[in-house]
Amino acid sequence: MKRLIQILLLTIITTAAYAQSEPPTPPEPPTPPAPENTSSSISINKSDNNLRFKAKFDKSRFDKVKALLIDKLGEDGLTINGDTYKWSQESDAFKGTLTNRTLNLNLDYSEASKSLANQVDEVMSDLKYAISNRNLEVEVERSQRKLERAQREIERAKREVERAQREIERAKRELKRELERKQKGQISKVKNLKEKLEKRKIEREIVMKERKEELEQRKEVIKKRKVEQKETIKALKKELEKLKEKEQKEKSN
Repeated sequence: MKRLIQILLLTIITTAAYAQSEPPTPPEPPTPPAPENTSSSISINKSDNNLRFKAKFDKSRFDKVKALLIDKLGEDGLTINGDTYKWSQESDAFKGTLTNRTLNLNLDYSEASKSLANQVDEVMSDLKYAISNRNLEVEVERSQRKLERAQREIERAKREVERAQREIERAKRELKRELERKQKGQISKVKNLKEKLEKRKIEREIVMKERKEELEQRKEVIKKRKVEQKETIKALKKELEKLKEKEQKEKSN
């Protein structure tokens, strides 16, 4: 029994020490500030029937926001009075007002055509980056790092389960050898030891089952996170391509 206790203690200590040797996940570096004055605020209220988009921004963003709106919405229903640009389309199903510091968009989904609704939704997505001046390339890189970190978490969890399994197998072999040494004249003791071995084997199997269930749960969470990150990366890359195309058009003009 003393030998058995020593084996179990060694197993626990070895597993704990090995787990602590895993390097911690490095913290995510902060997003570098944009090179321009990006003091801005955006409010979006969206339901099944209506969309309200309100934004305040530094006047240095005015020209870029104006160019984006004209490019996406066109000049149909546009009236200009100084620095105030107003859009009204499809019998006021869509209204928009742009000044040198503010932007208000209102869309009635029940009255607007599907093409207009899709157009306004796309414009709203582009505006969030144009107004805040966020760096899309940085956002893509950050999402990629999150995806890679999630993958490392899965691999680390797998290694932990494999180590635990190896420790259990090692302990079982030691117990088996201990049992064989006792068999030569201690039948009754062997019987008791076998019962204890079976009991501990069952306990270990229960622990392993719980660990595997926990791993499966973690894998599902991480899998979901990976899907979300992939979708985010895909959307950000798409937005980046649109902005780059827009900038090329502006340069060519």
